[in-house]
Amino acid sequence: MRSPVDGHLLPPAHCGHTGNQQCTRCSWARPSDAVMLVALGRTARKATPVAVIVGTILSAVNLGPTIAAGESTYGTSITTVINYLVPYIVASIGYLSGRRRG
Repeated sequence: MRSPVDGHLLPPAHCGHTGNQQCTRCSWARPSDAVMLVALGRTARKATPVAVIVGTILSAVNLGPTIAAGESTYGTSITTVINYLVPYIVASIGYLSGRRRG
C-alpha cells in the first residue's frame, strides 16, 4: 500500500526502521501527528515497559506504607494512576523526539 502523503510504499504495521530511516507510519511532522502516534499505540511498545517499571517503583516508594497499612483512599488510587501515566508520557515523548520529520 502507498502513502497518501508522499506516494512511498508503506511498511508493515510495526515499522522496522532504524537510524535515520523514517516513514509516515513511524514519524511525525506536526504536533497533531505526534498525538495520533501516541493515540494509535505506536509508542506503546517502548513506553509500556518503562511505565510499568518506573510506576511500580514510584508507587512502592511513595505509597507503599499507605497501601500496606490498608489505608488506601480514592486519592491513593489517583496518585497511583499518575505514577504510571507520567513515565508513559515521558517515554512516549522520548520515542517521538527521534522521529520528527522536517
